Amino acid sequence: MRITYFFLLSFINFFSNAQDYSVNNIDATLIKNANAVVRNETTTITINDFDSLEEEFSSTITVLNRGGWDAIDPVVYYSGDDKVKKISAILYDRDGDVIEKYKEKDFLDVTASGSNLYSDNRKKILEFIPSSYPFTLTFEYELKSRTTGFLKQWLPLRKTTVAVESSNYKIVNERQIPIIKKAYNLDNFDVTAKSLNGNLDYTIKNVLAFESEFASPHYSMYLPIMRVALKKFQLEGEIAEVSTWKDFGIWQNENLLKDRDKLSDATKSKINELVKDLDTKKEKVKAIYEYMQNKTRYISIQVGIGGWQPSAAQEVDELGYGDCKGLTNYTKALLDTQNIPSYYTIVDSGSDGRDIEEDFVAMQGNHVILTVPLEEENLFLECTSQDLPFNFIGTHTDDRKVVMLTPDGGVVGKTHSYTKEDNTRNFEATVVLDENLIITGTLKEVSRGIEYDNSYYLKDGDSDELDAYYKKKWSHLNGLQLSNIKFDNDKVNVVFTQELSFLAKNYTSKAGDRLLLNPNVFNRFAYIPDVNGERKQSVYVRRGKTFNDTTTIILPKGYKVESMFDTLEVSNKFGSYKATLVKKNETTLIYSRNVVLYAVDEPKESFNELDTLIRKLVKNDNSKIVLIKK
Repeated sequence: MRITYFFLLSFINFFSNAQDYSVNNIDATLIKNANAVVRNETTTITINDFDSLEEEFSSTITVLNRGGWDAIDPVVYYSGDDKVKKISAILYDRDGDVIEKYKEKDFLDVTASGSNLYSDNRKKILEFIPSSYPFTLTFEYELKSRTTGFLKQWLPLRKTTVAVESSNYKIVNERQIPIIKKAYNLDNFDVTAKSLNGNLDYTIKNVLAFESEFASPHYSMYLPIMRVALKKFQLEGEIAEVSTWKDFGIWQNENLLKDRDKLSDATKSKINELVKDLDTKKEKVKAIYEYMQNKTRYISIQVGIGGWQPSAAQEVDELGYGDCKGLTNYTKALLDTQNIPSYYTIVDSGSDGRDIEEDFVAMQGNHVILTVPLEEENLFLECTSQDLPFNFIGTHTDDRKVVMLTPDGGVVGKTHSYTKEDNTRNFEATVVLDENLIITGTLKEVSRGIEYDNSYYLKDGDSDELDAYYKKKWSHLNGLQLSNIKFDNDKVNVVFTQELSFLAKNYTSKAGDRLLLNPNVFNRFAYIPDVNGERKQSVYVRRGKTFNDTTTIILPKGYKVESMFDTLEVSNKFGSYKATLVKKNETTLIYSRNVVLYAVDEPKESFNELDTLIRKLVKNDNSKIVLIKK
C-alpha cells in the first residue's frame, strides 16, 4: 500500500510540475502582444569577499512563436578566473511535458571571441532547433569567480514583446562587503524591494510586454534596472579600491596602463621626422593620428586582465594591428614622443550609447578613444578606424559623458555633439522629362556632420552594392538606371560628395492630354509610424538634421504648366518644412525643399504633434502639379 501511495504521489507531483509550464497556465493578459513570456527567472549573487563571488541563475521562458526565439539565451560566459560549477537545461512542449533534458556535456564549450583575434573568454552554449511552437526552456547555471569587477545587473525586461510572470534578483552579502548600487525606474513598476544587513532582494511580477515605439529613448530611461558593484574588487589578480572617478583613473593608470607606452628609438625618430616642419600642436596631432591610421588595422583582442588592459605600444607598432585599447594606447605613446599630453578615455559606444554614470563609480563602458586637450578645444580620436577624418567621431561616440584618464586620475568629460546645423545634406539635381515619361539627368549630394557618417562608406562599395543602395533609396523610381557615379571624400573638411547620372521610366502618370507630375523627384518622406493605442514613452530624437534640396525640372516638349501648388509650409517644436515651386520660364521649373528636424526630449503627450508633422511631410512630399499639352 505504501509503495502504491509513493508512486501515486510521485505521479501527482510530476503531473503538477509539468502543468506549471503549460502554455494554458499563462494569464491571457500576459500573452497579449507577447512573443515570449518569462515564467520565472532568478539571479542570486553571493559575495564571499572582495575577491570571491558565486552567481546562480535560473530562467524558464515560454517562446510562443518564432518572433520570441531571441528571448532565450542559454549561454554562460567565463574566463580563467571563473569556474562553471553547474549548467543544465530542460525543454518542454506546449503542455509542459518534458521533451529533452540537457546536461553539461550537451553544451558547446567554445571561444567567446566572436570577431576577436585573441581572447581569454569562453562560453558554454546550448544550440538546438525547436520542432514546434510554443515551447518552454528552463536554463540554469552556477558560476564561481575570483574576478569581482563585474556583477550581473538586473534587467527583467530585456526584449520587446516579452512579458514577465516573475523575476527575482538577490545579492547575498552576509559579510557586508561594501557595495554601491543604483536603481533605474523601479518606482514606475510594481517592484518589491528588501534590504537587510547588506543583502538585497528585488522581485517583479506580471509585467506586460512592451513594444518598440517610434522616437522613444534608450531603454535605460524607462525599463527597471538594478546595478550593483563592489567598492573594492579584483580584476584577474589586480585589486582595486575606488570611491571616486579620480581613484578609478589612478588605479587604471597604475595597474593597466603603466609601462605599456614604450616605443623603440627607431619609431621615435620616424615621428620626429614626420612632424619636424609642423608648427602647431594640432597639426602634429593630425599627422601622428593619420600615421597611426595608415600603419595599423583594427582587430579585437580580449586578453589580459579581463580584456581591459591594452597591448603594449611596441607590440602594436611591430605587429601593425590592435583593438581599441591597444590602438588608443599606441596613439597616446606616439604623441608622448612629442610631449603632447593625451588621455585614454572610456566611453559607452554605439549610436544609442549612454553617458558614463557619474554617480556610479565602477567598471563601465565598452570602448576607448583618445582625448587630446588643447587650449582651445578637446580633440577626440577614434583610433580603430582607418577611414574616419581627424577629430571626427560620428554617431559611434558623439555627445556623451566619458571618463578621461588624466595623470591625476579619472575626470568625467563629454564628447563632441553634432547639431542640426552641423548635420546637413544639400542636394541638387537637374531632371529632364520627355514625352515618353522618361526622366534623365544628373544629381549632386553633399553631406556633412552625421550625414557624412551615414554616407562616406559608399566610397568602398562595388558596382552591385551601389546599384542596390540607390535603388533601395529611391525605390519609387521605376526602372532606375545609374551611371557615372563619382565620390569625393574630403576628410579635411569632413564633407562627402556624391555625383551621378540617372534614368527612370514611367515617372509621371498620364490622363488624356495631361500629366500628373511630382516635382519632388528624389527625396521623399514615406514612413508613417504605427500608432497602436496610448503612447507609453517620451518622445526622444537624439540628433537634429537639416536637408536642403533644389531640383531643376525641364518640361517635355509640347507641354506647359496648367496648375501648381502654392508654397507648402509646416512647423512645430519637432521641426520645420518648406517646399516651393517656381516657374523659371515656360519650360523650366525650380523645386526647392528645406527640412529641419530638431533634437528633442518631450513628454509622451506631445507625440501627436510629431505624428502630425510627419504625416504632413509625407503628404507634402507627394504633392503633384498638372501639365497639359499646349
